[in-house]
Amino acid sequence: GALLIPSTLFLAIAWWGYRNAQIEALATAARASELAYRQAERTIAAAVEVARHVDAATRSDDDDALRAQEEQLHRRLQDMTVGLPWVVNLNVWDEEGHPLVWTESYPVRRAATVADRAYFIDQRRPEAGVGVSEVLIGRNSGHQITNVVLRRSSPDGAFRGVITVSMRPNTFGDYYRALAGDVPGLARFALVRTDGKPIAQWSGTPGADETLGPAWKEMQRRIAANEREGSLYAASSEGDERAAYASFRRVGDYPVYVAAEYGRSQMVAGW
Repeated sequence: GALLIPSTLFLAIAWWGYRNAQIEALATAARASELAYRQAERTIAAAVEVARHVDAATRSDDDDALRAQEEQLHRRLQDMTVGLPWVVNLNVWDEEGHPLVWTESYPVRRAATVADRAYFIDQRRPEAGVGVSEVLIGRNSGHQITNVVLRRSSPDGAFRGVITVSMRPNTFGDYYRALAGDVPGLARFALVRTDGKPIAQWSGTPGADETLGPAWKEMQRRIAANEREGSLYAASSEGDERAAYASFRRVGDYPVYVAAEYGRSQMVAGW
């Protein structure tokens, strides 16, 4: 009795503590993904609002008339970016994928084109909503960007081109780094498109930024099933260093998700 009762009590308390540590790890990941969600939703919504203002300022049935006003529109679009350091540029493209006006320079290079870009092709679909591109190198700016894309339509719904708000992906990565500094144990953040392509990510494991964590395969399956949010635990064949408790959620109705992971090794250390 002197040995069995204390040992049993110790094991029971240890298991209870372990379960509580798991619950708290999932809760921490969920809180982190909520903060990442809010930042992404605010940023993308602001970009959409800017794109709509650009659409209103450049709405015309005659693109030649817009070309005649290019200098005036160039200055007006530049004014719209004031106070938005995460915006690289604003661009208006015609139905052939050639520029009508952009903030980067005046005048535009007429030969420039985005007709082959996936985001431009996708917006030809009448049902296309607000798009978010994969990470690209801007052909005009030379910077790494991700575009929020809004379709330009004629009154009868015909495709007239697109408006792009080019954002800096590190706007999200820098925020994730700051969050992780406030909450020890967070192992990874990611902002990913619904097709699985990452837009921005941060990892506490050196050299692991290039690949998403082991939780991503399970998240992909659940995203494909149209789950808007969820939590999970994912083990790793590489050992406990990449095993994690994760939480993910869709950012509004935009085609992107945020995910946050809390490392199992940190959970065990705390337990």
